[in-house]
Formats: sequence, structure tokens, C-alpha cells
Amino acid sequence: MVPDGTCRKVLLTLVCFTGQLVVMGLYYSYGQLFAALKHETGESGGKLALIGSSRDFLLNGIMALGGFGVKKIGGHVTLSTLGSALVVLSLIFDSIVPNTSWLFLSFSLIGGIGSGLLCIPYYTVLYSQMSGPMLPVAVGFAAAGGGVGTIVFNSTLEPLDQTFGWRYARQILAAALLVILTLNTLVLRCCMRQQKEGPDDSVEESNSSTSSDASSGSQPSQFRLGKELVELVRPFTVPSFGLLSVGLVLYMFGFTVPYTHVVYYAELQGYKRAAMLVSVMGAGSTVGRILCGIGAAVVPPRRLFLLVILVQGLSLAWLPTCSTEAELMTFSVIFGGSSGARVALLSLLVCELYGAEKVPHLFGLAGLAIGVGTLIGPTLVGSIFDLSGSYSTAFLTSACLVLASIPCMLASYWYVAQQREVSKADQEEV
Repeated sequence: MVPDGTCRKVLLTLVCFTGQLVVMGLYYSYGQLFAALKHETGESGGKLALIGSSRDFLLNGIMALGGFGVKKIGGHVTLSTLGSALVVLSLIFDSIVPNTSWLFLSFSLIGGIGSGLLCIPYYTVLYSQMSGPMLPVAVGFAAAGGGVGTIVFNSTLEPLDQTFGWRYARQILAAALLVILTLNTLVLRCCMRQQKEGPDDSVEESNSSTSSDASSGSQPSQFRLGKELVELVRPFTVPSFGLLSVGLVLYMFGFTVPYTHVVYYAELQGYKRAAMLVSVMGAGSTVGRILCGIGAAVVPPRRLFLLVILVQGLSLAWLPTCSTEAELMTFSVIFGGSSGARVALLSLLVCELYGAEKVPHLFGLAGLAIGVGTLIGPTLVGSIFDLSGSYSTAFLTSACLVLASIPCMLASYWYVAQQREVSKADQEEV
């Protein structure tokens, strides 16, 4: 049976909520694994942070390619299926690797690709199925899944790690996600069918590929691939999107830093319940995602996005002075709330600036810029900590880079406004 109308839209929103719960729960729970590996192996913070940063970079890089693929073929179900399988395999392989170097293969490579493939359908499918004032509300609710996932994963993994060790904890998590992701993909497949029991998007993908091959005639495959790659990266040559990407790189230098380092930093301050801080950030993130999803229906996302960057930059600058439980908790609420708002707002920002039809492609490319920042930021902070023995300089550096992204964002907005004025003038002349 194929759901239709309101029921179908509600189901799609719930599917996206669950998908983002899993992806972001995994994404923001690396801080606990980082602390566990640091205590167990004593290896450098730079290397251990690079494990997580490499995963994040690949996740966002795959989102760029996958977003372009969805634009071309609409294969949401296929991406969800492949991503689910790789995520589960990654967790199993994590639990049996002989040393941390192998985590670059299991956690970073396999986990990064799997998570990236999962992100695409659950972050973009709503834009092709909904419109009007309910779209930002649905996007905000779906994005709240990431905040809930941050709470659930961190609060669940902490006792599992302490009871069974981090290796067995990942095996238990793999079994649970196998069930959850399988059911979620089946519901997505049902929702993506046409109204009259038409073919699912995997069939559409096949038909699209066939028609594409037919239309290309006798063109060599290498030539077609070159054209596709040019089309993929062309938006980076547009000044507005290029500046937006630079701003996202600078912003992401600091965005993921607390999720990797705050647990270990709090333990150094003598706080025994450090792992709870990430769950608190998750709670704040959930509220931030919902409020900004609703707020974006009234206030332009571009303005809310700038406010979020400002709040996060200032909170990062304050973090080195936080040493008591109350201060660490307050930071976690503020940073978590603003980080959740950023997640909900980015796709809405792309939609506002460039249109809903370009969201899958440009949101994916924005993810590539984000990946560069997440690759460098936490690793840079870990290296600075290794050299100085203190997080103060590292956190302040991250804060400055986050705030430096604001001029780039403003310039991007200005270019978009100028382009719209030119287009409007051309239409009036015609």
C-alpha cells in the first residue's frame, strides 16, 4: 500500500527524523571514542582527532557527489540502502581492529562513506516532496532528529563503554542500527512510490541512466564523465557560492571542535561526568533545530544563520575560561543550541539563495566545503594541544576562524542580491 497526501508527507518527515537521528548520533559521539582511545593508548591527540576528522571529511565529500547524483537520478532508496550497509559494517570492523591505525580504514573510510550516503536522502528528499510554509517546519522537525540522536547515542554509549568496553559497545550498536536502518529504508521506499503503485526511485534511476546513455549517443564515456565533473563543480566558480563555501570552511574549523575535544577537556578540569556534556549539547541542539525550523518561516534563514555563527564564535572564545560544572553545562547548552540551529538552517539557506530545485546539488557541494573545515579544525586543535599542553590557545584560534567567516557570508549574500537585481532589470526590459 502506498501512502498519499498528508500521511505520506508525515511519514517522510518521520523517516528523515530517524535517518538524521542515526547519522548525527554517530557523528557527534566520536568525542567519547576519542577519550576512550586517548586513555587506552596514550597516542597523540592530533592522530586520534584525525581519525574522526577524516570520517567527517569523507562524509561531506560523499554528500557532494551523492547530492549531484540525486539531482541527476533521484536514487534516494538506493543511497539509503548502501549507506545503511556500510555504516553497520563499519561498526563491526571498528570492534575488531588490532590498533588505532586500522580505524582510518574501518571508522574513517567505510564509516565516512556510509554516513555520507545516508545523509543525502534524509537531508534532501523533503525538498522534492513538499513546498510552501510547511517545508521549513518539516525540515526543522526532521533536523531535530540529529539533536535527539546526539542525546541518545552519547547517553547510551557511555554505560555500554563502561560495562562492556568500547569494542563490544560498537557491536551492540551495529545490531541495533541494522534493524532501525532496514525498517527506515523500507518506509522510505514505500513513500517514494508513485501514487498508483508506480516504480520506486531505483527503477527511475535505471530509466534515467538508460535515457541518458541513449541521448549521449556515441560520445566516449570519458568525455561524458569529464562533462559531468565540470557540471558538478561549476557552482564553485560563481562568486556568491564560492564566497559561501569559503565562509563554511572557516566556520567549520571551529564547529566540530567541541564535539571531539570537550569531553577530554572537561576530564582534564576534573569533571567526572564529562561524557554528559555532549548529551547536553544534543538536547540544546534539538531545541535549536526545531525553533529555527519554525523561525525560518518568519525570519529569512540568511539572517538567522549569521546570528548562529556569531553565538558559536563567542561561545568558543569563552570555553577556555570554563572550569566548573555550571560553566561547562552553560557552554554546552549555548553551543549545542546554536549548532543545532546551523544544521536546520543550512539547507534552508541554500534554498533561499538558489531555489529548492538546486538544494540536493548545492547542499552536497556545501558539504564538501564543510568537510575541509571538519578535516582541519579538530586535528589542528589536537596538534596545538599536543604542542602546548593546553586547550586555551586552540579554542581561541577556533573562535577567531569561526568569526572570520561572517564577512564571507555577507559578501555572498550581497552577490546574490546583485544578481537578482540584474535579472529583474533584464526581465523589465523584455
